[in-house]
Amino acid sequence: MDCDLRKGSLKNYFTVKIRVNGMSEYISGQSEDYVYETDIEGLYVVLAGEKPPNPTELLFSSKFEEMLEKLKEEFDLIIIDTPPMGIGADATIVGRQSDGVLLVVRNNFVSKKSVKKVKDGLVRTGSKIVGVVLNRIDKHQTDYYNYYGYYYY
Repeated sequence: MDCDLRKGSLKNYFTVKIRVNGMSEYISGQSEDYVYETDIEGLYVVLAGEKPPNPTELLFSSKFEEMLEKLKEEFDLIIIDTPPMGIGADATIVGRQSDGVLLVVRNNFVSKKSVKKVKDGLVRTGSKIVGVVLNRIDKHQTDYYNYYGYYYY
């Protein structure tokens, strides 16, 4: 589910066979369609849709909460992609309404202090942090491998 209403990117990764509306059209009342089957069996996607003038307001709306509740009834697992923290309050809004938040941290890009500040802010606003993914690790950085063990690609 692409909750980055400013710069949605899931449309770049999934093939949907027809032109589709997204979450912004559904929440703003322009369309009733928002869930689409991908070319991967059993995988469905909710795209962000057209960039609205008020993305944060849409996520604050009762229509967004209603949409999440419908999806929770229909699907076993919902993965929600949000914009980075610091871009707006969007990740915080979505985090409060989710069962858990998995932080994705770019290696050698974000400071430990920034990650702690983001984590503390999410917890303070009611999000449950379930883990952290450190991505873009150079496979030749042995200090990570020695600490966490060996991972095979």
